[in-house]
Amino acid sequence: MASQGLSNVDPVVRDDMAQAEARGAEATVPVVLVLHLPDGEPPGDLAAMERRLQQAAEPVRARLAALGIAERGVMLPLAGGLALDLTPAQIRTLSGEPLVKRIVPNRQVRAIP
Repeated sequence: MASQGLSNVDPVVRDDMAQAEARGAEATVPVVLVLHLPDGEPPGDLAAMERRLQQAAEPVRARLAALGIAERGVMLPLAGGLALDLTPAQIRTLSGEPLVKRIVPNRQVRAIP
């Protein structure tokens, strides 16, 4: 799969896209859309981070709806983005959106005991 036009898509996501495409058109990839957040309070204030993400997420969610994507995504304030399951075609489309800074894999994170 060519990666042209996908410069803000993590290489792991690109690999996942190829695997999803092999499974069929409706196969999805779990991703996080990392958004360009508006300037605001310094990092460290979780409530402020949530407000900034909410402000950035609304136009992205409107764009998702306009594209026919019913899922609104789960807000991840510490990551500055939305977690979604998207098809490779949807990822390609959203990678060109100005509000989307980067598209990274949504992987489970575990603490080491």
